[in-house]
Amino acid sequence: MVSKLLTDMLRSRDRREVMEALIDIGKQGHPELAHELFPFLTHPDPDYRSLAIQSLGLFLKIPEAKSRALAMWATNPDPDDEVREAALSAWYSYYRDSKDVEVMRVLLSIVRDKNVDKSFRGSAYLGLLRVSGFDLAEAPYDGRIQEAVIAKIAREHGLD
Repeated sequence: MVSKLLTDMLRSRDRREVMEALIDIGKQGHPELAHELFPFLTHPDPDYRSLAIQSLGLFLKIPEAKSRALAMWATNPDPDDEVREAALSAWYSYYRDSKDVEVMRVLLSIVRDKNVDKSFRGSAYLGLLRVSGFDLAEAPYDGRIQEAVIAKIAREHGLD
């Protein structure tokens, strides 16, 4: 019943309903509706693309969405800044607490690149913390990139 309601909301002409459904499918955990989200990854509306990749990657962890998330921020970047940032977050969420050195190396290079948008760098920094398994109680993320934390993670994982 809930699945049918959410599917109907995705087909609504009401933008708010569509956006609510895109969010709810992920947050409420409806992997059976993942196939309904993939078409939104190429929708003209960047908010729809952003919400779809977040639901598929951040919340549902649909394996097929990992490569799509990577493409949306790196290999075939989305034209919208917020969509690229959402895709980066979705991508690194697949590696949370994995201590994957190659993923951390990619995130670290973004964090250190002063030519990259501050918000995107901040998202990469949070990703670096999450992938490395860094204890956020030690240095809570407050929106600022902390050089000492970066140095510690790089040192501990042989990233320099």
